[in-house]
Amino acid sequence: MTFPLQNKFSSKYKRGLFLVFIAGVLWSTVGLGIRMIQDASVWQILLYRSVSLSAFLATFIYLRSGLSPVAIVFRSNLNTHIAAMSLVTAYSGGI
Repeated sequence: MTFPLQNKFSSKYKRGLFLVFIAGVLWSTVGLGIRMIQDASVWQILLYRSVSLSAFLATFIYLRSGLSPVAIVFRSNLNTHIAAMSLVTAYSGGI
């Protein structure tokens, strides 16, 4: 039995829905991870978050492009640098 909407959505759309769902699950588990680190200060938590995010992004960039993440940084434009500094500011603010 086939459903009328089954073929309506492309595989990219379905993959996008899956990634959004996984992102929500991962973001909602952050609180559990923070509660497990009872003795860590705010700055230690920010350090752990930043290091893990940087490692994840470096791996993702390398797997997607096949280039060194450092080479990508040097090839990037002003908008990318502004976005990166905004992320640094947000993390420094404890967001």
